[in-house]
Amino acid sequence: MWRRGGFPDAPPGVPGRSAQREFERRRRGERRRARRRLPVALVVVAAAGAGGYAATDALGAVALGHLRIPSVATARVVPVAAGAAAALVVVTLAVGVAGALRRVAPGTGAWAVGAQGERTVADRLRPLSARGIAVLHDRRIPGGRANIDHIAVGPRGVFVIDAKVVSGKVALRTAPWPRRRRSRTLVVGGRRRPDVVPGILRQVAAVQGVLRSRPEDLDTPVRPLVVVVGAARRHRDSPLSVDGVWVGSPAAMVREIRGRGRLRPDDIRRLARHIAERLPAA
Repeated sequence: MWRRGGFPDAPPGVPGRSAQREFERRRRGERRRARRRLPVALVVVAAAGAGGYAATDALGAVALGHLRIPSVATARVVPVAAGAAAALVVVTLAVGVAGALRRVAPGTGAWAVGAQGERTVADRLRPLSARGIAVLHDRRIPGGRANIDHIAVGPRGVFVIDAKVVSGKVALRTAPWPRRRRSRTLVVGGRRRPDVVPGILRQVAAVQGVLRSRPEDLDTPVRPLVVVVGAARRHRDSPLSVDGVWVGSPAAMVREIRGRGRLRPDDIRRLARHIAERLPAA
């Protein structure tokens, strides 16, 4: 059964779930490895503290003796200085060990950032249900570990949406003539990102494979959208086109999806139900 607006009675998927799971899996592995290294780290801290105490004690005694300071003063001052030096060494190393235990590797943290980006895009998609547009989140592609962040089905067709959290300016870099037509590359923050277009085109192919199983859906348009979250662009709402792939902001995405088209509400519900069954939630 489907509710008004195209959404199923069952949840249409949880945005960012698979990315969040991957982050948590990697983080658990990091914590296990850190706990295994903890005894060694504690031994190193203790040894460094003892070494600092002994070295400061010896150097202090030699220095005060060289300065011909009375032995009574030496016996009082040197142990205090050595203890302070040892404490400083222990505290410094302990802080370093604690920081290492809490530190999240960049590759691990990227999954959490990606999950948040998917949730941000999902928040923009949620109001579209009032316009009769069905949205599915975090759909698994059978036969592998890949997933599709979002799928929207509306009057204009099926939209395959890949959320990307980026920093810096998003632009197109075109090679000099005569290779201009076949060398348009997406650039984010000054770095080439040739992986973005092939990645979403594979997702589009998976959705098209689902639609090919029903003759009445063969001519349904499937449009790839790469939604950049956090991009610093001079014209944030002016989308780009890279090899037929739409690239733009969340606000521009909403305008792209909610336009008029030929699909009727019954068509939208049928398509969304079929896609949800063939591409289950991750």
